[in-house]
Amino acid sequence: MQLFIKDRKSFATKFSSLILDYEIKPSIYDTVSTYTIPNENLPNEGDFVFDEDTGFLGVISAIETERQIAILSVHQIHTIFSRKMIYQSASYTYLEAYLKTLIDNNFTNCTDTFYAMPFLNVTALTSTASTMTPDVEDYVYSISSFMAKARRLKGVFCEFEISRTQLGINITTRANPVKNIDFSNPSFYITEQSISSLTVSKITSYCEENSQVQNWTLLNDGTIVNTSPATGRVDGEWTTLIVNKAAEVQDRVNDEFAKNYYSHNITFQCPLSYDFKLYDNLQIKIDNKIFTSYVAQMRRWKNSKVQEIQCGELQVKYPYLDLI
Repeated sequence: MQLFIKDRKSFATKFSSLILDYEIKPSIYDTVSTYTIPNENLPNEGDFVFDEDTGFLGVISAIETERQIAILSVHQIHTIFSRKMIYQSASYTYLEAYLKTLIDNNFTNCTDTFYAMPFLNVTALTSTASTMTPDVEDYVYSISSFMAKARRLKGVFCEFEISRTQLGINITTRANPVKNIDFSNPSFYITEQSISSLTVSKITSYCEENSQVQNWTLLNDGTIVNTSPATGRVDGEWTTLIVNKAAEVQDRVNDEFAKNYYSHNITFQCPLSYDFKLYDNLQIKIDNKIFTSYVAQMRRWKNSKVQEIQCGELQVKYPYLDLI
């Protein structure tokens, strides 16, 4: 098993090294993976790593040497776009093309050669009509956080692929498959489960752009209505939501209702033969109920035949049906 070290400036391969050990954690969160290699050759912080066997691609954030080994701390590849930048509003028609423009202008063709990444090759493969904007705090945003928002709300993904001297990014919608998880199957073993309950039934939204107030209600069949009276509504809390722009109200309301969950953390192990990917949709049978979730993190170890899967928020499937 070889780990390829690629130069942070040119993306050219500097050398390859035997992988002595690893713990990789592909995740929707800001996780750090580790690779242990002989310290015969040492990379630099900021260099890229590519694991040929697992397909993991990342950026070295720290290097620790111990006798004859080096332990590399590696962030996920999307963190190359985590630089904080001043937000400048711009109108656009398609989300994929907008993301491409942001990456090209601020990274691929950056006028500061220290930060420029001319080896990026960005392609917008699909066209999703949207006016969604990045989340801005004190006039600052990052492309990586906007990429995460595009995945979560619009199903638009940035898929990375490598060639000899180029890092390709295909921006595209992706249909995530639904995979069934039944914990009565001995192949699936729960390693961590923390239970809590939070259900929002009604949202009053206020739009700063036009001062419009609207009431939104979640029904037992999963639909969201803004008419009154609402029959067949979910039993839960009433909350408020402040939204900047009128075009964002519906997305923000949908996102807020999507936070309803019964289990905040479900982690399980299963054989490597189960091919999971981040954001795969999960339909889970637990405690004689059906829940929906998605793959939020995967964890794998060298020489291990199992993998660990962490679910995102676990939502009860509407309506609340017990399995027979």
